[in-house]
Amino acid sequence: GDDCGLLSRVYSRGVSRWLGLLDQRCLEELFIPCGVPACPVENWILRSNFEVDFLGRGIRSWECHAGHVNLVLPSQADLDDMNRNLLAHPEFYTESCDYDSQALRRFRLCPECAVSEGALVLAVHDGACKQWPGGGAGGATHKHCFCFKCTGKWGESCHHRKDCADCGVQQVRLDQAGSRLELGHVDGPLLLAALEDPSKPFPPTVFRTTSGVQEVPGDERHASLGMTDRAEILAEMRRGTS
Repeated sequence: GDDCGLLSRVYSRGVSRWLGLLDQRCLEELFIPCGVPACPVENWILRSNFEVDFLGRGIRSWECHAGHVNLVLPSQADLDDMNRNLLAHPEFYTESCDYDSQALRRFRLCPECAVSEGALVLAVHDGACKQWPGGGAGGATHKHCFCFKCTGKWGESCHHRKDCADCGVQQVRLDQAGSRLELGHVDGPLLLAALEDPSKPFPPTVFRTTSGVQEVPGDERHASLGMTDRAEILAEMRRGTS
């Protein structure tokens, strides 16, 4: 009798813990929790509300009822997809853009959107000058304005009179704390050379962070993204971006 009572109590406690974990998982599926530890569930935001009211307007930050500001960053799958898209086209799509006569890539991540706002916004160059978007800071189509060659902020780091240097092929990752996005770069000519010559290693991604320069080995990067078939990458690149 005592043994049965003990087993019953142990079983009940186990079921209670399991139900508690299940309830927590259900809550986390329905809500985005506040990032401040111990901030109660009544301050959390419904995922459906966040997707409509914030993501739908290009906003990735939200403030809980206690006043804590939270930033919802892209998933690892989203980061991997973006990195694959950028690595698939290391070539310049034009050797001489309008007005500036500079060689430019077709795609760029907006650096301010990524670093300041945690958003992945892919900019597409359409044959105009190196200023993106054209028509002045802020432009008519996007709130940030940058150089499509060096990705510097337009009017501050770069302008039409500056003969800037290409920054290479962009890559993006979460920082070590998982609290913001970091941008790195891959040497474009070395990447092209590695694609055309299998004996050459893929060049690394170079991240310049507050703690110094960090390199991710190129072969490791391409393997993790499933991009080891060089012939397939070259074929995709040669199909163009138009």
